[in-house]
Amino acid sequence: QLISAEPEIARIPFMIDSSKFEIIKVGLQCFQGKSLVNSISLKVGETEFKRHAKEILKYGAGVVVMAFDEQGQAATKAEKIRICQRAYDILCHPRHGVNFPPEDIIFDPNILTICTGIAEHN
Repeated sequence: QLISAEPEIARIPFMIDSSKFEIIKVGLQCFQGKSLVNSISLKVGETEFKRHAKEILKYGAGVVVMAFDEQGQAATKAEKIRICQRAYDILCHPRHGVNFPPEDIIFDPNILTICTGIAEHN
């Protein structure tokens, strides 16, 4: 609340970042102006993903969508494309009932760190 009251800060988009959606929701309730939620993903399942997106949309915020689904983190190019396309379809296609503005979506395809020693990161 303190940050959102500061005129020089309140006029720029504010990123709300938490792994717990309840905290994100409180942040959305406190901030007046455009904010950006980091992040949501399909790892919670399609129903919960849609619920989170609708809640974010209710506050007029943008969203970062991570390339995770019910099977885990996308590691290959094909998985990243599949998950991001599915998320976009759910968020934007009218048949899903979310109707998120495409211009308010940022996709994070999870570019994996090099030199981790994990074979699938090579």
